[in-house]
Amino acid sequence: MDKYTIKFLKIWTPSYLVFFSYALTIFTMSWFISESPSGGGDVLGVIMAIGNLVSTVVVVLFSGLIDKVNRKNFLLLMQILMFLIILSLLLPYSEWITGFLMVLFMACVVITLESSFSLYGAALETSMADLAPKRWTSNRTALLIQLHPQLARVIAPMVGGALLATGLLKMTSIVAAVSIFISIFFLYIWSSSLLLSDRKLYPTTEKVSFTSLMLDVRGAWSWIVERQLLVFLLVIGIINSLVVPSFYQLLPAFISEMPIGNDNDEVFYGLFSSAYGVGMIVTSLIFIKIAKRTKRPGLASAGFVFLMAIVVFLVTILQNLYFLIASSFVLGILFILLIMFVGGAWLDMTPSSIRVRVFSVRRLITFVSIPLGTVIMGFGGAAIGYMIILRILVGCMMIALLLSIFLLKGWKDRAIRVE
Repeated sequence: MDKYTIKFLKIWTPSYLVFFSYALTIFTMSWFISESPSGGGDVLGVIMAIGNLVSTVVVVLFSGLIDKVNRKNFLLLMQILMFLIILSLLLPYSEWITGFLMVLFMACVVITLESSFSLYGAALETSMADLAPKRWTSNRTALLIQLHPQLARVIAPMVGGALLATGLLKMTSIVAAVSIFISIFFLYIWSSSLLLSDRKLYPTTEKVSFTSLMLDVRGAWSWIVERQLLVFLLVIGIINSLVVPSFYQLLPAFISEMPIGNDNDEVFYGLFSSAYGVGMIVTSLIFIKIAKRTKRPGLASAGFVFLMAIVVFLVTILQNLYFLIASSFVLGILFILLIMFVGGAWLDMTPSSIRVRVFSVRRLITFVSIPLGTVIMGFGGAAIGYMIILRILVGCMMIALLLSIFLLKGWKDRAIRVE
């Protein structure tokens, strides 16, 4: 293992604990809000939608700042903020806050946690992309960067489901907080020599103002629209985000409507979520070694989104326990393949000097459909049934996908790598 790979892993390894902590916290909060007398699936949908939207806007507004501040200090600051937020969940979990105040408190926690985690993720993503050995393909780098949430998606539901099933609700926050504390310790030690050794990772102290931040956002958007392949990939991301992430955020509500004959919803919730992560990890481990640049990333991405729509539709029809778990595994495979092609294309075509700004605008445009889909599923599911509203959204997803192929030309383009 060469020194460049070691440098990459010294940042990559402790950062996983942050993703695990975040996934465990969101997993537990989703269950807690859904099962609370003052909550429910519709309340969960609104809270998660607001959290996603606010966090995405925050990252866009402060993307230019991430390129201009001390990256090491910024990462540590976001970790400390998440540590304090997670500890605050002991208040509602201990029933010191109940009723409407509990819902309001949980909404504030979701918004602040999502925002701080998104800022941390944006800074970490570009740091790891800069530290990745030059001999790696962009698809391989994209897979390794995305391996964090995949591992967290597998382990966090298993840990959370086991703790909830045994009645140890408060322990989920303690485990999450300890995980972040360990990450802070190791990242502080290792990042001192890594993030300061590369000038690109230690930007100059340039004056930052709101006007300059807005100009950064506008410049990033103008840069994106000049490249038809990236525009097409944005549309594909919106179409996918409308259904799949929203479905998993409201998973407890969907499980409650499934005739699975399982009285222990917490365990099944964890098992179903973990299968998704296992599919992603297995695929990642295979393609990390053999991943190569794709000639037509737009066409490949559209194909994977189409297959995901088919699988989700079958979930609403064949409500069988074994099929549900298998479908979650398949969705994990398709999603990581989608990430590999889309992420590789963006890494290839985006210069490192503007990566945070461009990627943050991409997140805003792509993720704007997540809160929309979550709200529609939450309120629509409460009104006409979660499975019915999911079928309707999948139908809209497939129609939008076909229209994008007919109306946009970017799916034919190649991803041209820039240095």
